[in-house]
Amino acid sequence: MPLTTAVRRAVPPRAGKVIPMPLILAIGAVYFLSMLAVFIRTRVDPGTQMVAWPIGVIVLAAAGLVLVIRWRDRSPSYFEVGVLYAGIVALYGAYPPLIAALNRFQFPATTDGRFSSAQPSAAEMASITWWYAIYLVAFCAAYLLVRPRHSTRREPVHPPGRALIIAAVLLLLVSKLFFLVLAMFYNLRAGSYSEQYILVRSLPLVLRQLANVFEGMSVSLQIIILAALFCYYHRTKWIIVIFVAALGGFVVMARGGRTELFVVVLAALQLRDQLVRRIPAKVIAIVAVAGFALYMMMGILRQDDRQFRMLHVEEITAGYTDFEGIFANAYDLKYILNISGAFRGQPALLFADIAAVIPQQFLPFAKTSASYWYVTTYYPISFAEGGGMAFGVVSEAIVGYGWVEMLLRGTFVGVLLALLHRRFVNGSVGVMFLALYVWMTVSSYQMCRNTTLSIISMSLYRFVPAVVATLLLAAAFRRGRSRLFAFR
Repeated sequence: MPLTTAVRRAVPPRAGKVIPMPLILAIGAVYFLSMLAVFIRTRVDPGTQMVAWPIGVIVLAAAGLVLVIRWRDRSPSYFEVGVLYAGIVALYGAYPPLIAALNRFQFPATTDGRFSSAQPSAAEMASITWWYAIYLVAFCAAYLLVRPRHSTRREPVHPPGRALIIAAVLLLLVSKLFFLVLAMFYNLRAGSYSEQYILVRSLPLVLRQLANVFEGMSVSLQIIILAALFCYYHRTKWIIVIFVAALGGFVVMARGGRTELFVVVLAALQLRDQLVRRIPAKVIAIVAVAGFALYMMMGILRQDDRQFRMLHVEEITAGYTDFEGIFANAYDLKYILNISGAFRGQPALLFADIAAVIPQQFLPFAKTSASYWYVTTYYPISFAEGGGMAFGVVSEAIVGYGWVEMLLRGTFVGVLLALLHRRFVNGSVGVMFLALYVWMTVSSYQMCRNTTLSIISMSLYRFVPAVVATLLLAAAFRRGRSRLFAFR
């Protein structure tokens, strides 16, 4: 007699309700911050306490951005544009006051001259740091609201043809050749960066404009080449390694600027993370620490005798850095020069980034910029000797409309980069848009270091010419090839 009892499939016992990881992290963060607050209150001197709170807000804002993205996305990318920009802002905002606290707010002569002469107080350093904190919190909030919930592209990138890669390589060689020819005819060889800046300023206007375009095109073309090669990664990975290594070797041997090297290396890492395989967080942490140390070492050696040697800890903690210079601009404008709101009622300065888009030949007035106004007005001797200064997003708000402007700028940049990321992960993308996304990521630091809208003129004069020239030359190659086959 057959069994009438139905056979039931083995069902695993129902697991208990799992506590979500974000809740665990939030509880751990609250506990850690509570213990840290008690430690700061009882063990840390009052000056360090003043800067510890805004630094803590900066770190929490950047870490919170990463944690929310990890919670939303099963396969997050730490190389997306918003995450990297938040890290950049955190460095510019937290590094100078942290080093000042470690040095007990004693600024030696080896630091920025404005710090060593004025000796800022802990309260003044904390005040500037709070401005960075406001900006970063506004950015993170806006970015998370507009950003899509996923980081992975749903459609593959359309690979380019060989003609585009060949065209980009040839244009890169032309851009390098331009500066060699310019140096031959105008004797641009200089013993220091200041002397080189003076020589470049002496060039005719058209040549200065061409030099600016070719300099920006060089980096843009390298990103376009890398983006195209990564579309065929399994066939071109050794070419990519050789390309990046050759650039690194050239910069080290020539003891040149650090920016081009680190931009290209970061672009290669981002492309691998986005197109090939996610890079683990541990590897990113190790590379970030090593890269930051190398960046600092190269900057210190560049100001010294340009000879490679081991550095002491005191040289790193008491030496001048770009982070300190941008921080010092804000301190100088607010506390030394005391010119808060100086741009109010001056449209030529408020909208200088908009006017920078138009070539000087088509404007009835001389173009200016915040950094040019700053150095020529208050440091003319340094400018005459070839010195220059970036400006900084906090400095923009100080000469503008204060902390309200900081909130607006942070929100604007957050929305802008979130929309760019949304278009990148959701839409159909070709190699040029991929290159634009990478270029915006590696150039986004200019919105914090220089001025917020400087990225507009930079894209029009550095990235767009590289794209247009590459597409036109690639089209010419394809047409010539088709005519050749038709003739045969």
